Amino acid sequence: MFDERVSRIFEEFGVKPFDCKYLAVYHTLDRLGIIKRKQIKVRKWELVVRFLGGFDEARRIINELYNEVKPNGCLKNIKDVTRDLNKLLAEHNLRISERITKELMKKLGIETRFHGERRQVIPFTGSKLEMLYIWGFCIGDASIRKLRGGRIKLDVSGKKETLEAIYSILRKYLPKDVKIGKRADGYDRLNISLDKSFSFLLKPIETILKEIKTIEEMSALLAGLIDSEGHIRYEEVKYIDRRYNIVRRKKSRVITIANKDINLLERIQEKLAEFNISAFISGPDRNNVYTLGIAKKDSLEQLAPILFKHLKHKEKKKRLKEILKEISEEEKAAAGTGKGRGQN
Repeated sequence: MFDERVSRIFEEFGVKPFDCKYLAVYHTLDRLGIIKRKQIKVRKWELVVRFLGGFDEARRIINELYNEVKPNGCLKNIKDVTRDLNKLLAEHNLRISERITKELMKKLGIETRFHGERRQVIPFTGSKLEMLYIWGFCIGDASIRKLRGGRIKLDVSGKKETLEAIYSILRKYLPKDVKIGKRADGYDRLNISLDKSFSFLLKPIETILKEIKTIEEMSALLAGLIDSEGHIRYEEVKYIDRRYNIVRRKKSRVITIANKDINLLERIQEKLAEFNISAFISGPDRNNVYTLGIAKKDSLEQLAPILFKHLKHKEKKKRLKEILKEISEEEKAAAGTGKGRGQN
């Protein structure tokens, strides 16, 4: 079983064979000085830390380099940081690769970005009213998803006037060179990444409505929905008076929001009722789209003045202004004849 020489050694020292691990034998021989342990080579990332002044100083320097903004508005990437570090390490005759930079950042606890996060974005700092407007607009006509790094991807297409409404709010949170683009079919498109603080866009309608406490907050949400998927109709329409069998004319004033999600519209209808605003739901049409409408005079008189402050779509705001003007004229006329609001 054993070599004869090994057997003689065991017999000479009276040692009985026993099971042991290779590592135990290695350490025993090492401690007895029979073998010399190989000198462990210092890793490159450790040399970088040493030359930069220690872990804390290295972490500070690399963080500053990694979060520096380039002239094109993008944050620096691993390649940029590697190039900058090699300039600093040149006096020590040390040169590193991108692989070493990644390993170094991992050891220092510096989290790396995904490729889509290189563009600098600003955290949301707006008011609750602004948040509700953005949520209303995006839930109506946008694709929203969360990226792996936590940022929020927003993709919305439509007419230029519609996209300009949401862009007027979001542009302060985006790089300066981000503009509204064009799709192949001619529609305008806004395809952007937002800071992770915009995660409120992922909240369901039930959660958002629980946060709404005033008619002002409700109007901000409605303004976003109207600017994206709503209409404000103010026009003269003809109708047949069956009583006298004649054609009459009247002003049609109605605010509508169209959406395929009936649950969304029903929840909004219920919330509006809490503020004594009457709304109806019709549909679906041939495209399976439902419509929520506000047409009653009392509801329009209560909602329109507050809604006007939050609308961003120029044409829709113009039509609402005409409705407000007519409401004002009707109130003046009623006051002149001694009839107040709601009197016949």
